[in-house]
Amino acid sequence: MKNTESSAVQWHIEEDRSLLASRLAGHVSTWLLAALALRERASLALSGGSTPGPFLAALSRQALPWARIDVVPVDERWVAPDSDQANERLIRKMLLVGEASRARFFPLLGREVSVEQQARQADRRLVELHRPLDVAVMGMGDDAHTASWFPRSSGLEEALSEDSERRCVATGAPTEPVQRLTLTWPLIREARRCAVLIHGEQKKRRLQQVLDESGDVQDEPVRVLLQRPLSIYWSA
Repeated sequence: MKNTESSAVQWHIEEDRSLLASRLAGHVSTWLLAALALRERASLALSGGSTPGPFLAALSRQALPWARIDVVPVDERWVAPDSDQANERLIRKMLLVGEASRARFFPLLGREVSVEQQARQADRRLVELHRPLDVAVMGMGDDAHTASWFPRSSGLEEALSEDSERRCVATGAPTEPVQRLTLTWPLIREARRCAVLIHGEQKKRRLQQVLDESGDVQDEPVRVLLQRPLSIYWSA
């Protein structure tokens, strides 16, 4: 176990992925409890994909007043809610079980006929989400995307607009399913805590490159997160 810190970026390193999942779950639990000591509700934005499953399971076992916590996906694929590709399905299966099922969940998916219409419906629904977010747990792809902010993709400019009043927009991805829904940068920017969870040497090198070198956020969207304090959780 090791921590390294440089300016506003802090690394949390574990050799074992299960230990990293437990460590992050403990930290998120602490942050949420601190928020709930000051306010009636707290909010948590969660990434999907293959990486966060063990973390979500560990978090579900934390002794939290779940009925006072709002949970929302960071992004979503434009698929059926029960699809194996849906982040909603992952969150419901791995996190929202037992006592954690009492959390108030804000799905991005719905019954609209197009992803653009669904993004606007989700945007209206998210007016009820407790803001600012207390915790946002992000991921990162090998192409340096985070959320569904893909390099030079459709919708990216709107998603990353500094002064956008939207909470959710439609974007495009380079792989299927191409159509995505994603929270916007202003929503993530205001989060009281932001963490990035990644595994593997390749992603570590890619993220370290972003940290060490200058670049364009349109080419490396994860770079936008460096505008705010950031905790990185990594395991091989």
